[in-house]
Amino acid sequence: MPRFASVFWDYYYTNDTKFKTDKSHKNAWCNACLERRVVVLQELDRARVGSGELEGIRDYEDLRVAAIEHISPICGKPERMKSHLKNCKSISDDDRTVALLSAQSAEAKSKSRFPSSSYQGMMRTAIMRSRRLLEMLPPEELQAEFNADLYQLFVAVEFPWSMIDEPTFREFMHTWVWADVDIPTRQDMEKAYIERELKHKASDIRR
Repeated sequence: MPRFASVFWDYYYTNDTKFKTDKSHKNAWCNACLERRVVVLQELDRARVGSGELEGIRDYEDLRVAAIEHISPICGKPERMKSHLKNCKSISDDDRTVALLSAQSAEAKSKSRFPSSSYQGMMRTAIMRSRRLLEMLPPEELQAEFNADLYQLFVAVEFPWSMIDEPTFREFMHTWVWADVDIPTRQDMEKAYIERELKHKASDIRR
């Protein structure tokens, strides 16, 4: 499976079962579609409580399970997941943009990797640059540079944006990263990604 498929799983749920007779790809449920169905089921429960058919509205987990039963999964192939996200009426425009742009970038990078020597040189330069920044930059500029470098790291190694909000990751960063900078959130990273891609698109159009 191409590595760029990993960016889509932030937007899908799987129970790790295989899709029909496909032995290579999992069942995938769009999270946005599931959430929309949960809201519908919740309203139905509320109406049934009002009419006396139910004693109470089911909790979220039960509604989520019911939503999964009501919605047919799609095949977890990256092309199929991408196609659904393009046309999904449940997902927000911002999430759709982030998902598709992230996939586009990851797919391009999977076709063209840095040679190991170039990558090592880039890392050495980055380390030396970071040390100089620690000594020279004021706090607000240091924070901006840190955010930019962390963003480049996530793009280069194709980490999902959701990883930055994981408690274990944030604990690691707080332990080993200097105290003069704050760890950005997923929303910060996605905003930076959208802004960069829009600038690239605008530049391509001007050409």
